[in-house]
Amino acid sequence: MRAHLQKVGLFNFLADPRNQYDPHAQVVFRLFDQDGSPVPIASSDVFFVSEQGTKGTVPIQSIIEHTSVSGISSNVIVFYLRTQRYDRRAKD
Repeated sequence: MRAHLQKVGLFNFLADPRNQYDPHAQVVFRLFDQDGSPVPIASSDVFFVSEQGTKGTVPIQSIIEHTSVSGISSNVIVFYLRTQRYDRRAKD
């Protein structure tokens, strides 16, 4: 993955419409307490900490494009991660 990063934001595709077609992955967290009851995301914290030991790697927090808390299940949060980025300097 090329470390060409842009500012995180919902409308990043406006800079170049091809950005919206870049491959993404989803990381889904469903939070429950020890009794199996849902724990609302609003009363919790989710942190990503990654250490870069190899040259050319990027921290996971820098590839998070968007997050979404479920409107139906308040204990579910989805992180959308960009797995590749369109490079306009590369030949199509």
